[in-house]
Amino acid sequence: MKTLLIAVIVILVLAAGWVGFVTYVCEDDWCFIFPWQKIEAADSFQRCAGFGFPVTESYPHQCRAGDKTFTETVEEPNSNLIHVTAPLSNAIVESPLTVSGEARGNWYFEASFPVRIYDANNKELGVTPAQAKGDWMTTEFVSFEAVLTFSAPATETGTLILQNDNPSGLPENSKEVRIPVRFLASSAIKSAEFDKPVTASLGGKVSFPDGLILGVKEINDSRCKSGMVCVWQGELSLALTALNGKFGGTSQEIRLGTVNNTSVSLKGYTFSLVSATAESATFIVSLTSAGISGISGYIHMGPTCPVERNPPDPKCADRPYVSAPITVTNLAGKQYQGETDAGGNFRITLPASAYSVTVAPQNTFPSCDEKKAVVVSNMFTNLDISCDTGIR
Repeated sequence: MKTLLIAVIVILVLAAGWVGFVTYVCEDDWCFIFPWQKIEAADSFQRCAGFGFPVTESYPHQCRAGDKTFTETVEEPNSNLIHVTAPLSNAIVESPLTVSGEARGNWYFEASFPVRIYDANNKELGVTPAQAKGDWMTTEFVSFEAVLTFSAPATETGTLILQNDNPSGLPENSKEVRIPVRFLASSAIKSAEFDKPVTASLGGKVSFPDGLILGVKEINDSRCKSGMVCVWQGELSLALTALNGKFGGTSQEIRLGTVNNTSVSLKGYTFSLVSATAESATFIVSLTSAGISGISGYIHMGPTCPVERNPPDPKCADRPYVSAPITVTNLAGKQYQGETDAGGNFRITLPASAYSVTVAPQNTFPSCDEKKAVVVSNMFTNLDISCDTGIR
């Protein structure tokens, strides 16, 4: 019994000694087993994070230990050669992305240098040159800007890389800055199918099976407001931005309207507006055969009642010229025929060339302006043709 008591006392003394040593003598991080020890010992961002205290996702990262906060010190690569002001590290980005900052003249060659973006799988999504905004033949800092369009990423994160232009191709002369980025959640892009109506809100985006991404950039409402007298009843028109697909990495704007330009063909697609409100638009995108080109447009006529009416009567606004006979003539004298639909719109498929477009009057009137148009391959040239009814 006495031996057991002595053993217990010895164990307690040793345990007390070990706790005392760990608590008051040992200064190594492995000694800190109590939260208050870790809080007291945390004196930098690295030690704070190493002790397992929470770290924010903001940039720069911050770590909080009790009532103490530490901010991560981020050393900018090649800071003596290039400063990037946008985007910041870990910023949420989407295409098109504006990249700006300043770099010393020897970072450029012929006033530019390449900017690339990769996803987390190291797949290149896009590349574009950043252009100097001043004289680059200097060793001083020169501002730059680039608008980088890129394809849809397959990962949530990626890397933006700004490389010096290295005409020598020698690895020892190559420099770069890498900026981690986060991509806008893919759920923000709605999936759509060709030849089927899809509705997108203002600012929203839709993607198609071939990678085409359409964004609703703006919706303009020029319709006559209730209680007002308008010469024209107006329309809802929208601007779409097209990217990827047959447009490649170059963003292009497409304008459609509920009255004018209800359908536009471009780059092997036909974009048709079905309906629109001030907040959203419903449209259909169809694939057209390769090599399709021609002339499309809207023909309207006015005035439709005596012009001396004051105030103007909304009923006197220009109206669509329905079933208007159209003749399109090329430089060699070859003619093509067409006709407007119930909305005054027309679309005639033509080979690439220069043309004159005339609308035959039903009698003497309406008298329509002759238009000149140039058609290029794989695109439709859009025209707006005004006709005089002869009403006075």
